Amino acid sequence: MEPAEIMLERLFKRYNKNPKGWNFSVGKGHEDKFFDILISHGKDVWQIKLDTLYKPNPLGVGVKVGRSGKVFDNPYSFGFRPIPQKFIPKLLDTGFSSDITEEIMRKRPQPIDQIKTPGIVQGPITFSRSSLDFISERHEKLDNKLRVELDKLLGRSGVMSAYV
Repeated sequence: MEPAEIMLERLFKRYNKNPKGWNFSVGKGHEDKFFDILISHGKDVWQIKLDTLYKPNPLGVGVKVGRSGKVFDNPYSFGFRPIPQKFIPKLLDTGFSSDITEEIMRKRPQPIDQIKTPGIVQGPITFSRSSLDFISERHEKLDNKLRVELDKLLGRSGVMSAYV
């Protein structure tokens, strides 16, 4: 178990080495006041539990859940993709249309430092309003440990009073 910002930094470096095949999902956990981020790459799965999504530097803890089969069923993998220069005027005028979105999403995700276009698209990120679906019984136990650790972290930081 480690702080969310350290885990996210490590995963971002790993993404930049191999940007293909990532998936990213955000939602509320089982009867949980916190937010969960599930990230997968290949058979590796990580979970990060955050106090909120609505502030710039949320408090959180994360853990590698382990190895699993396919957790997400997205037609496109998560990643950073360049927005071709030819789309910029139309995007500024009318925003994203389905034809532009689809053309951009068909491109392979790239390491962010290799993208030289003025615009970048990040995603897709799946948002779920329903409970987190656990991969296994072990994952459910890990989720409970994350919740307890995040509660302790919030208590030590003095933020807990904001939730009362």
